[in-house]
Amino acid sequence: MKSLAFVLSLVALLLTFSWTQITEVLANRPTGESLLNPFDSRSIEDFNLWFVLMQILLGVYGTMAWQNNSAYNSAALTPHESRMSGVLGRWREMGRTTVIALLAVCAVTFLAHPDFAAQAQAAVDQASTIADPQARQQMSVPIALSPLLPLCKMCWCRCARSRSKRSSIFARCDWRRAAWPCSPSCSDVCFSRWTTS
Repeated sequence: MKSLAFVLSLVALLLTFSWTQITEVLANRPTGESLLNPFDSRSIEDFNLWFVLMQILLGVYGTMAWQNNSAYNSAALTPHESRMSGVLGRWREMGRTTVIALLAVCAVTFLAHPDFAAQAQAAVDQASTIADPQARQQMSVPIALSPLLPLCKMCWCRCARSRSKRSSIFARCDWRRAAWPCSPSCSDVCFSRWTTS
């Protein structure tokens, strides 16, 4: 079921954003801050050559090292079954990573491309209500994804509800009876609760 949701999200995003729009936004960066070329990203603090090298090292070092999977790693009946489970597991992980990366890239495209300026203004206005600059920056992609993915508001309601110990905050937000998508009052209550917890 999760794989179907990933495929549907992938198709919806690729029908909404053209590859030309995505590359225009990613390529429109100053020298030394490239989001496409890891060798030209030395001025970016969080995503540069060191990040890429760290991911490669962790991928090699962490192969079959997660202790929670130790039973699955040793439960194969034949060496072929063990090898194939590793290959299929890697493919599943690559698919999940691709969808998550595409979600972030499409959110950045939604916020920065002139074709979506009118729709993105609501997301920018909502992000500007967050007082803490770090939280505002961290919430820019989830806020941008809200109009892109109809279930996003419902997920926020569900996530915020599971984090809350007091159900009275969610008197206006019952995700089981919510319309498709959640009503604005529901998402506002959930969003404000999620950002303050």
